[in-house]
Amino acid sequence: MKYIINFVPHTGSGNLGDYIIVDSTMKILNKIFNSENIYFFNIATHQPLTSYHRKILKLLTKNKAKMLKIVSGTNLFNLFYTPFSSLNSWKVNYLDIPYLKGTILFGVGTQIRKKKTKNFLKSFLGKGRAEYSKWFWRKILNSEFLHLVRDQESVDLLRGLGLEGKNLGCPTLWLLTKEHCKKNSIQKIGCRHYYSNCL
Repeated sequence: MKYIINFVPHTGSGNLGDYIIVDSTMKILNKIFNSENIYFFNIATHQPLTSYHRKILKLLTKNKAKMLKIVSGTNLFNLFYTPFSSLNSWKVNYLDIPYLKGTILFGVGTQIRKKKTKNFLKSFLGKGRAEYSKWFWRKILNSEFLHLVRDQESVDLLRGLGLEGKNLGCPTLWLLTKEHCKKNSIQKIGCRHYYSNCL
């Protein structure tokens, strides 16, 4: 049995957009792993890890289970993290780091927009939250895999951490292939606009 630990934003959320984006990421993951014997274990990003989550993650690690950890479809990637979960976009704290190691970003973005990027990136040289955030992300993010993110700011942040990422836009658009657009005439205009911006 193989396991995908999927940290998702929709559980405990009142935001319909969270459900839409999780639906898209799950379709993509199922398409990628459709021939595999895989168990998906979803954990909410809007809520702290429970003792049950920690127990499962610890057990899988101890048993050296084949496991892929991803965080998908949310704008939680930033340098405003603190050791206390209640203040973070992703409700985790420093005690959770051992359970998060090896995580891959999958359709994740940041709340920081382009006009703020330069000042924001300067925080890599500063102290306080940025220092903890840099340490936190370097501890948990997988350095062997390419992280798939949904904005250029996230790519820049990953590079600042010494990691590689690719901006693929929002996961809700990832399944808009040329073949899909040909079959769905109502969506052709939107698809054409998407492809003109990406190709």
